[in-house]
Amino acid sequence: MFNDEDAAYVQHRVFKELKEYAQFYGNLSFSVMSFASSGILNLPHASANIDTYFFSSMQSTLISIREILSRRRLNDSYVLLRSFYESIIINVYCGLYIEDKCSLESYVVQEVNDWIHGKSPLPRFEKMIKYILSSNAFSGINPLLNKNDLYKKIRDRCNSHVHFNIYWNLLLNDDSLDLDNRTEYL
Repeated sequence: MFNDEDAAYVQHRVFKELKEYAQFYGNLSFSVMSFASSGILNLPHASANIDTYFFSSMQSTLISIREILSRRRLNDSYVLLRSFYESIIINVYCGLYIEDKCSLESYVVQEVNDWIHGKSPLPRFEKMIKYILSSNAFSGINPLLNKNDLYKKIRDRCNSHVHFNIYWNLLLNDDSLDLDNRTEYL
């Protein structure tokens, strides 16, 4: 599929890093598997921990990104990167919400439990972000995450690719085009 001119693309550090990140999330998924999640009744599948499935799903998304990039379909990788970002937010939201709402008097956290069992969706993304940012549990890290607009720029870039906000994003997904600066966009 690739010729000598594509060596810089094929050898780009992102491929090694994506493999390492995928292995990390796979290991993380396995390491939390034996810890039961609070606030949920009858978690579907073998594990009793929702984080196991978040982390294994995130591992799979990183593997998919790597495979798609190896086929030179940069635009599709941005769509998956946005999905990965949202997985992180949803995982953090669920963990914080369960921690805040679960108690001896109210063991089942209905909002998350209903989402897991397919009865209702979680709140809109913006509401989850606001909840995370207002959490005391994240008061130490929120200033670092909001120090600049890096994460907003990443999400905006992903959205631009999801919605083809510029024509060039469409071209970046066509692996038959010989684009001189494809590696630069990688």
